[in-house]
Amino acid sequence: MMPIDFEKNIYPLKDKLYRFSLSILGNIKDAEDIVQDTFIKIWNRRSQLDEIENIEAWSMRATRNLCLDKLKRKGRLYSEIEQHTNLTDPNIDIAKKLDLKDKMSHVQNIIASLPEKQRAILSLRDIEGFSYKEISDVLNISLNDVKSGIHRGRKKIQEELIKNDDYGIK
Repeated sequence: MMPIDFEKNIYPLKDKLYRFSLSILGNIKDAEDIVQDTFIKIWNRRSQLDEIENIEAWSMRATRNLCLDKLKRKGRLYSEIEQHTNLTDPNIDIAKKLDLKDKMSHVQNIIASLPEKQRAILSLRDIEGFSYKEISDVLNISLNDVKSGIHRGRKKIQEELIKNDDYGIK
């Protein structure tokens, strides 16, 4: 295997690691701290990185573990996800912006109610675009667990949206 170049191979992962940690922690500052902690962990293992087959999956798994440790230390399972929507588009009127913000808040609350494993699976698949195999590697779970987690998570979100006519799926 070729040696790992930190700037070329690790640093570009920062945005993915941040979004992933944010999806688990729901707190911007905590997510930033986790990314820094992950980079420190990677840096401290730099002499062993060329032995790792998939550095991205390993980094995501390290991030996940650090997030779970942080949640355990805080004694909570999840806090509300920060909004990922850009509502600054000048072409959207204020009423539509408020409606969109309300809908996003509702979806975030639904996602926050999902079990941690389903949240992580959906984040990796739907936000980061990871394959089922990559998700399996990152979370250290079977492909069947990945598939059922995606199915159950999406089904739960859809059911909750349908329950409220204001947020019905069209």
